[in-house]
Amino acid sequence: MSDAIGKYLAKGIRCGVLDDIYAERERQLDVEGWTPEHDDEHDAGEMAKAAAVYAYTSTLSEFQAEGWRERLRGPLTEVSIEGDKTIVSPGIIRVLWPWAPEWFKPNGKRRDLIKAAALLVAEIERIDRAKARSGEPGKTEGEGEKAGSELKQNPALDRAAKPGAAS
Repeated sequence: MSDAIGKYLAKGIRCGVLDDIYAERERQLDVEGWTPEHDDEHDAGEMAKAAAVYAYTSTLSEFQAEGWRERLRGPLTEVSIEGDKTIVSPGIIRVLWPWAPEWFKPNGKRRDLIKAAALLVAEIERIDRAKARSGEPGKTEGEGEKAGSELKQNPALDRAAKPGAAS
């Protein structure tokens, strides 16, 4: 267990969403059979692209997400769906989705975000394994904590995070 996770758990905080992301990653490995070796073959950002698609579909209504699932399987069209004050371009999912259409399975906003997060975990693990094989230095101890503290100290980011704040 990393120091960051240990500190988080020591505070008595239990985050169900992290458990859900971990469970989805385990499901990808155990049920789908996507081994680290298999993931390593996807070295052109496919898992990150798939994560982006699932994150994007979480912003759509269930009707829109299912519509995109069908569009991914059918011919490319120039039709846009407008609804819920969201206009989506017909090509976004088709351009980003890296695999066969039958692997795109939107399941609702929260579930799609869990899938996206687990796919990002898989991509980060793949990057770390590639760095280890190449001898390139990976994440150093405390790097995550340092990056977090730098973000907290950046006033421009603080302003950008507050709605209505002056830039």
